[in-house]
Amino acid sequence: MYERMNIEDWKAKKKNDRDAVMTDQKQALQEVLQDGADLTAYLLGRGRLGSGITSGNAALVLKACPQATAVMSFDGWNQFGRRVSKGAVGISQLVRSGGYFTVGKVYDRSATYGNKPCPTVELQGDQLGKAVAVLTACLELEINVLTVTTHCEAALFDGYGPHSGDPQLRWDLWYLPDLPLDSVLKPGGYVIRGKALWYLSEILRQRR
Repeated sequence: MYERMNIEDWKAKKKNDRDAVMTDQKQALQEVLQDGADLTAYLLGRGRLGSGITSGNAALVLKACPQATAVMSFDGWNQFGRRVSKGAVGISQLVRSGGYFTVGKVYDRSATYGNKPCPTVELQGDQLGKAVAVLTACLELEINVLTVTTHCEAALFDGYGPHSGDPQLRWDLWYLPDLPLDSVLKPGGYVIRGKALWYLSEILRQRR
């Protein structure tokens, strides 16, 4: 016979669940900054997932599913017109519900089926800048070329990079338009760090 959990035990379990996900988020974010390739992969994935997901949640999604393109809850996919495949394993996330944070599950598009096309998000420099600002604020790091380095920059430091002629390598963040300042293509690391510095100043201002 099912025995109902008392309210204090229920609260304690919910808190433990939240704390566990927060710990996983911090670890995933720390791993992102291990090298330029990891950071580049995270930023590209973060851009694909769009602005409706936090940096910590995005890190958990991309750690579990590096090629994730769109994630929603079970009910979210149903409402969108696709179904979650039987046996699919959800990815834990911190979600706000009724003014409180709780643990929920999301599923990548690859774990769904249906005829309706999936939502896509255009990669934007502002999203990359926001992600870096949150990452560095969370980990208490300065924003400079040593802490925030694209794969392309790291490759150039090591003596190869875009001019090495290797057709198997991609350099997605080699150059980016510095929007909304102008549409001129500039080194991607320079653009991302510049935007991140601005967003970080906003984060710090709001903390005061």
